[in-house]
Amino acid sequence: MRFRARGERGAVGANLTIFLAFALYAVVQLTRTTLAAQQIDDRVDSIIVTTPAIAASLTNVPKLDETGRIAAEIDTAAANLTGHLDQVVTAAGNIDNTVVGINESAAAINGSVLSIGGSVDGIFSDVRGIGGSVAGIEPETRSIRQGVADINDRASVVIGQADSINGNLNNVLAEVG
Repeated sequence: MRFRARGERGAVGANLTIFLAFALYAVVQLTRTTLAAQQIDDRVDSIIVTTPAIAASLTNVPKLDETGRIAAEIDTAAANLTGHLDQVVTAAGNIDNTVVGINESAAAINGSVLSIGGSVDGIFSDVRGIGGSVAGIEPETRSIRQGVADINDRASVVIGQADSINGNLNNVLAEVG
């Protein structure tokens, strides 16, 4: 029986050694798993922080498509206005030149009437009426010219804004694409 007790002690020692080795292995594996889980948790926190910003950016993509469409329509409309505005400016310049000629003619007539003298008071009154009418046209002509200049300024602003919107849209499309 002694021999059996020694064999049992050896088996117990071997079992204890295997158990301790397994326990040490399990502790090492659990430690590695805990470290990996911590790294995953840190990465998830980072992803959670950036996800709302990405989601918010993606909600703006349809709005940018709509903005691009509107910008293209504005650009098309502004391009059509440029030709019309040039015609208005030309017409206003022609009116202004005509008014200057009429004013010079009225002044010449007025001078002629003054040189006739005497019984031409009625004619002189008529010429003054014409001169007053011509003088009344000149502010209108200036007003038209100023209106055309204002329209040109506004069209330039619209074209600049459309170009800016188009540039911003291209930048966003490049970033999204």
